[in-house]
Amino acid sequence: MRCASDVMGHEFSGVVTEVGTGVSDVQESDNVTIEPIYRCGECRPCLSGRYNLCLKIGFHGLMEDGGMAEYTVVPRNQLHHLPDSVSLEMGALVEPMSVAFHAAKLAEVTDQSSALVYGAGPIGMALPP
Repeated sequence: MRCASDVMGHEFSGVVTEVGTGVSDVQESDNVTIEPIYRCGECRPCLSGRYNLCLKIGFHGLMEDGGMAEYTVVPRNQLHHLPDSVSLEMGALVEPMSVAFHAAKLAEVTDQSSALVYGAGPIGMALPP
């Protein structure tokens, strides 16, 4: 996989400044966050709903300039609207909190569970103690 990005960043939210041709459900000034996984939508993992195993997987912030750039271009299928009640600061946490929630769900964590979490990043800190 070739890295084409000069600017990193996959955990971010922002304000739409321009909308591509054919996109009708996103407007300029919409507050959004992204799901950073690029996928082909055609391989067996994609077609079975497991696009995290896509044979052509890519990642926003590696393949294209990411959220630390002044502007970045995101495919429509990776864009998610933020409700008015969610600030851009909180919107930047949607992706890492989703990863933590998914991990806890897969591990069937309960209030009686014990676990060792490596790292003190946002995902590790979001997991239940």
